[in-house]
Amino acid sequence: MKYQYMENKKEERSIELKETGIIYTSTKTGEHTIPYSDIKKINLLCPMKDIYVCNIIAAGKPKIAIANRSFISFDHFEYRTDEYTRFIFSLHNRLKEYSSIEYSCGSSFLYYFMLITIPIIFIVLAAAVILAYQSGRSLPFSPFIGLLIIVPLAVHYIKKGKKIIYVPENIPSKYLP
Repeated sequence: MKYQYMENKKEERSIELKETGIIYTSTKTGEHTIPYSDIKKINLLCPMKDIYVCNIIAAGKPKIAIANRSFISFDHFEYRTDEYTRFIFSLHNRLKEYSSIEYSCGSSFLYYFMLITIPIIFIVLAAAVILAYQSGRSLPFSPFIGLLIIVPLAVHYIKKGKKIIYVPENIPSKYLP
């Protein structure tokens, strides 16, 4: 089985499942052959609504990221939901005989903390400083009250995307399109 998509304007990716391993081709990094026995981890993510990613981590090889959408233009993507889902199931079927592979979904607490909380806090505080500077007043306390609202929201997303371990025969549906 072969899955192809455009990662961005300059990079096309192709992942082909062969009898003994994966052939990964990227216009950016070239071609890599990865034996199934070298694969250490499979991680499924859903970093944003309707965007699904499968990371394949193998010993001594670059991480392979497979997405369910293909780049068309800056604000336009082709979603390959059915093809991506079939590929993920086929990959898992090929790998289930290798017991040393760790299958996980989601990410660590630190990933989501960095992804959500830090940029939001920075934006809120920067806006407060700019507004205080423009009005000639001291820094208001209201942004800090706003943080009390934002932090629980961030915690919700961190819990929603927390890392879970699964078996290849039972892929969690929330990490598939």
